[in-house]
Amino acid sequence: MTTQQTLTSQPQLAAEVSGAPPLGEILRTSRYGRWRSDVRAFRRAWAVRPRRRRALAHELRSTAALTEPPSRFDRATIPVLLDRVATVRAEMLDLAVALECSSDPDPDAVAVVRKLLRDGCSPIYNPNVPATQLTAALGAARAGLATGSV
Repeated sequence: MTTQQTLTSQPQLAAEVSGAPPLGEILRTSRYGRWRSDVRAFRRAWAVRPRRRRALAHELRSTAALTEPPSRFDRATIPVLLDRVATVRAEMLDLAVALECSSDPDPDAVAVVRKLLRDGCSPIYNPNVPATQLTAALGAARAGLATGSV
């Protein structure tokens, strides 16, 4: 019984000696306070890493390069609205260059580009969404990337 008491009291004793707050207080603070903001900051920083931006730029270029619908044997492709892509092809290519070349891009602008390319309800894929939303989203992303470009 004395062994069990010493094992449970050793972490408390170590915390008292080092001046650190008790473990329960650390967990409460990290769970409801600072931890969530740290996770959000990490996710925002992860989204603007150069590798992620290059991948998004590659997706923009490959989407802009589409000129004909996928064949019926291409199972993994989502049909892109080619008429909308054709009207904004130059803007998409400019946005890809800005995405690669910006040194400190706005994370919200990168999130807009990611949502345009990967969300099935975006104006690139959904015919029920007006085409003006596509040009507005591309313009907003371009403005966000222009503020942090080299």
